[in-house]
Amino acid sequence: MPGLGISIDYKQEVAMRNLIPARFYTYDFTRLVAMIAFTVAIAVIVYSVLFGRIL
Repeated sequence: MPGLGISIDYKQEVAMRNLIPARFYTYDFTRLVAMIAFTVAIAVIVYSVLFGRIL
């Protein structure tokens, strides 16, 4: 059964490779993106008030 060790190693490698993207993609970035968009909007408004033009 020499092929058995290779198949177990391959399965572990695939499991490890899929673990990080699965955990990353299940995280909800909606709040983070909303906060960044809000901060950028405020920064653009402040910049345009101070310098009289938008970027």
